[in-house]
Amino acid sequence: MSDMVRVTATDDPDAQLVLIVDNNPMGTMRLTQIFTQKGWRIEVCEDGDLAVDTYVQHRPHLVLLSLDIPTMDGHTAALEMRETDSEARIAFMAPRTQRQLAADATHSAGAVAWLEKPVTQSIIDDNWDMIMGEIPEAPGLEDLDQLYPENVDDMRAKRDDEEVVDVSSAMPLPAPLPLPDAAPPPTSAKRSRKGLKRFGFLSLIISAANIFGAFGFLNSTCTAVKCTSEATRINWLGLHNIGNEMGWSLPFPTMGIPDYVAIGASILVILYAYIRK
Repeated sequence: MSDMVRVTATDDPDAQLVLIVDNNPMGTMRLTQIFTQKGWRIEVCEDGDLAVDTYVQHRPHLVLLSLDIPTMDGHTAALEMRETDSEARIAFMAPRTQRQLAADATHSAGAVAWLEKPVTQSIIDDNWDMIMGEIPEAPGLEDLDQLYPENVDDMRAKRDDEEVVDVSSAMPLPAPLPLPDAAPPPTSAKRSRKGLKRFGFLSLIISAANIFGAFGFLNSTCTAVKCTSEATRINWLGLHNIGNEMGWSLPFPTMGIPDYVAIGASILVILYAYIRK
C-alpha cells in the first residue's frame, strides 16, 4: 500500500486542512505549494483506501481527489467520505478526456466541482468561490444508478483562457484500442520438444546403465556354450544375437564404440531439444 506523506504548511493547529489525493508526484507537489502559500495544513496520500482512512481520522476542510487512483477509485472514495460526513467538501481532479466520468462522479458524490488537470494556481484562484461554496447533496449514496447531468461541463471549473465547447457537438472520445489476442495454446512443437527431452534422458540413462552391466540379468537368454556370467553388457551392434555370445560383452571398464555412440547421441538429442525454437 502507498505510504502517506505529511507536509505541515503551518504550525497553527487551527489552520484549515486540505487532503490532496493523487498518485502523480508532480501534481501533488504543485498543489502542496499552492496551499502552503495559502497557509493551510496539508495531508497527502496516493490511494483511495488510505484517503478514506485519512479523512475519517483528520476530517479535513477540503479534499482534492483524483479520480484515477489505486486500490479504490476516486468516485467510490468520495462516496465513502460523504457517507461518513455529510458535510465533506470534495473537488475532483481529472483530465479533460475523463470529463464525462468526472461530471458523473461530481453529481453522484455531491462534489463542489471538478478541476481539469493539470490543476494550476490560476485554476484554484479563479474558481475558489465554487470550491468553497455550498456543498450539494450526494444522490449516489442512495442509488448508484441515479441519472447524471447531461451537460458534462456544467460542473467543471473553467480555465480563463478557453472557449467552452458544447459537449453535444464536441469530438467523440477515441475508441478503445483492441485487446491483444490471448496467448495461443501449447503447439505441437512444444510437445515435440518435451518428447525429445524425455527420450534423450531415457536413452542416456539406459546407455550408462548398460555400460556397468545393469542388464546382466538378461544374460540368462544366452544359451550358447561360450556364454559366460561375466558378460553382462549388451552389445548394441549384436542386439539381434542376444541369445548367444555375440550379443554380450564385459562391463566397464571395457567399452565398445557402440557404447560411446549411444552416450553421445543421447546427449546430442537432449541439447537439440533445449535449443530448438
